[in-house]
Amino acid sequence: MPSPWERKSAFTRDDQNAFKTHKPNSAIYSGSLEGYMTARALADLAMIAREGPFRH
Repeated sequence: MPSPWERKSAFTRDDQNAFKTHKPNSAIYSGSLEGYMTARALADLAMIAREGPFRH
């Protein structure tokens, strides 16, 4: 898991930007990145499910 305090990857930068937007007066912590990863995965899966089954 990447460090939530470093901005080395686009994923952690997205997490930090979202965190600062929604909780501007709070400090970033490791649980926030884990929650962000879970939310992103669920959102991606919901988008795939909405598109329907894959067709070959």
